[in-house]
Amino acid sequence: MTHVKKSLAVICAHLNYLFDINLTTEDFRLAKFGDKGVVTKFSKLLNILTINEEITDIEHIKDYLKSSKDWNSSLFFFTNKQDTTSKDLLLATASIYPTALRKRIDMEIEKSPFNSEFILLQNGENQQASLDISGFTCERDYQKYTDWLRERFFFNLREIRDLRTQNKKILEKLRNCFNINTSNINELLAGNNVRYKKLFIEESKRMVTILLNHHEWTKIESTFWKWMVSVLETPKRSRKISKMKGTNQK
Repeated sequence: MTHVKKSLAVICAHLNYLFDINLTTEDFRLAKFGDKGVVTKFSKLLNILTINEEITDIEHIKDYLKSSKDWNSSLFFFTNKQDTTSKDLLLATASIYPTALRKRIDMEIEKSPFNSEFILLQNGENQQASLDISGFTCERDYQKYTDWLRERFFFNLREIRDLRTQNKKILEKLRNCFNINTSNINELLAGNNVRYKKLFIEESKRMVTILLNHHEWTKIESTFWKWMVSVLETPKRSRKISKMKGTNQK
């Protein structure tokens, strides 16, 4: 496998796993020459990386990009073209990769055990039996119960806030005293309890895969960007020529 093809395979794997799409290295090769057959795929990708709405509307996306701080102004020509080709879409999506990947990975971290506020043991495991209200005889009974629930709710919110603060303080003290290199209480628990370890591994599988994919991407992305320069320099070819077997990626 050539370095270029490997870089395309890596970015495909990264994007496919992060955004649940189905891009291939062949899609990138065809888009390089403006092939019409992959317009829909790259339109969908650009939609996901920008407005992320169900209906793919290129003009709507262009309007979004014109006002976006993440958009590379050197590719502003894309937002002014009426006839959008797959090559235009390839250039547009590539210019957004750095920002879009960072934002998506940050979102994934927020939903993983690597977030200090992630609850490793779900609340459902410690739920108490619900109150039997069949014995309530009047509206006053319901009102008293509602008032109690409200008070209990705000009390629990205060308790959760206080416990989170305590956890952060305890973890900071442990780091200072024992030089523990960990980012949150979940990692500490997983390292000292078999039950927590199994839960941590299970809950962090997706995040670990994402980080491994991103690590592979950072090692080879320079090759991808060099290939993107060749995309800029490549004139549009006919569909027939672009599909000829053995067309060089470079």
